[in-house]
Amino acid sequence: MKIEIDSTIVADHAILTGTGRISRNKEHFEGLLKAVKEENSAIYGQMVETRDLKRYEEVA
Repeated sequence: MKIEIDSTIVADHAILTGTGRISRNKEHFEGLLKAVKEENSAIYGQMVETRDLKRYEEVA
C-alpha cells in the first residue's frame, strides 16, 4: 500500500496476509525510542541514593 500526498509518496507498507498481524518498521521508532531512553535516564538516574555502609551498622 502506498500513500501519496500531491503525487509524493509519504508511506509505503506491505499488506500482510492473515488476521491480527502487525508490521513494524524500526526506522519509524528510532527517534521515539531514543527520546524515551533519554527521558527515563534523566528521571531515574537521579533517584539513586548512595550511602556509606557504616550507616547501616549504626541502625542495627
